[in-house]
Amino acid sequence: MNQKNEKSIKQDIVDGRMQVNEFQMKVPNTLWGKVNVLLAAFWGKLIFIYLRIRFSAMTIALKPLANHLEKQVFPGLREKRVKWLTIKSGKSDDPNRCLAGQYEKTEISFPGMERFCSILTQKRINALELNTHLESNQIIETMLILLWVLPVAESCGIKAAGFWTWNRKAIAGGMLTNSGFHRFCADMKLDLVNRVYKVDYTYCELFMAKLVKKYALVFSSFSDHRAYFSLAPVTAIAAFVLFSLPVILMLNQFEIWTVLWLPAIVLPPVAVWLIMHVFGAMQYDMEHRNHLLDEYTRREKVLARFPEVNPNPIYKVSKRGEIVYVNPAAAKLLENAQISKDKIESVLPVNYLALSEKSLVRHEPLDVEFTFGEKVFRYLVSPFIEDQTVLFAGNDITYLRKIETELLDINANLESLVRQRTKEVELTQDATITCLASLAEVRDPETGEHIERTRTYVKALAVHLKSNPRYSEQLDDRTIALLFNSAPL
Repeated sequence: MNQKNEKSIKQDIVDGRMQVNEFQMKVPNTLWGKVNVLLAAFWGKLIFIYLRIRFSAMTIALKPLANHLEKQVFPGLREKRVKWLTIKSGKSDDPNRCLAGQYEKTEISFPGMERFCSILTQKRINALELNTHLESNQIIETMLILLWVLPVAESCGIKAAGFWTWNRKAIAGGMLTNSGFHRFCADMKLDLVNRVYKVDYTYCELFMAKLVKKYALVFSSFSDHRAYFSLAPVTAIAAFVLFSLPVILMLNQFEIWTVLWLPAIVLPPVAVWLIMHVFGAMQYDMEHRNHLLDEYTRREKVLARFPEVNPNPIYKVSKRGEIVYVNPAAAKLLENAQISKDKIESVLPVNYLALSEKSLVRHEPLDVEFTFGEKVFRYLVSPFIEDQTVLFAGNDITYLRKIETELLDINANLESLVRQRTKEVELTQDATITCLASLAEVRDPETGEHIERTRTYVKALAVHLKSNPRYSEQLDDRTIALLFNSAPL
């Protein structure tokens, strides 16, 4: 897998619950820095031999649990998308319940762990929080580190520790920080207040794998696997000369110094040891990449199911206008409408080809409506630049349009009703004024005619003033009618 694919895979894994942390190991550029790294690694090997001997009781007690977690418990939890398992030492007298694991609301019992429980109780560790990607050797090694640094953890300061350090106080100080201390492809954090030890799995590129890749990328003209194919003849010749030189000299009756036999004796086991480490590092690197690919494939399958479970029709159209995919909802729509597969385009907008081309050219989605029979669909036309296809995602908005039409009808009826009520009020007002005027006429005909003349004068004056620009805006027909009707009052 080239670097581009690896980078794209890492960018595509965006699952927060299953995201695997990555640690970038920095190797010094100078020769002396590289020598110090090798010396630190050798010193770490010696320290771990010492720790395994010193805490052999804990190693023996923890090994069955670590193997059980890696092979039987963690795989099932990873399938359930569970990242953390909390292990607590119980206070129950029942030996089968002295140690229990918990995730979410589920509890797992680990019977037969009395010795390990007693060690946790003795060291006052209330809980262990373990990442479900951890391997058994990582669990054991991180516990050995904990037991080693715990006596000095109370007195050391909180300070980040260097990756290559094996100073006990420096490691303890690193564990107390928020980022923790990184070793054995794991981040170790210690909470002294709650007495909780948290171990997070972190992928780190091993030194041997880094060395192998660097040779291919930097010191070879190929920058890929061909670098090692081209190196094979050179290494074979060098090994033959190195191991056969003492034998050739001896056959030619040369005096062989003992020092010439040392490379032939020492180098084979060292070479085999290095080769096995290279194989292990490359295998570890490949397992991590496979994990990323599995995660990407899982997420891809989840995303691919979206169209299948969508209750609305979805069609995928190629650049040439071929319909290459229909989801189950679209297939059901075609079946109900009794439309054959060769006439699928009838359920798409008439200009769907032009819409497809426009969306692909502009690299942007389009929003269109289409009426099919009694149904109204709103299509979101989305371009897929990678394979030059367009997705028509339909949404049945028939009910919305029906509600919209009903609301328009209600508004129209409401306006008509308001006009009718207003007219009735105006008629009532006119009738009231007319009645009052009629009463005046009954009492005195002279007065009644005077009222009629007055309203006529008012109307005539208003009509005349309307022709004046100064009053034309105030005196419209409705205002003049109101003045005419109210003049008798």
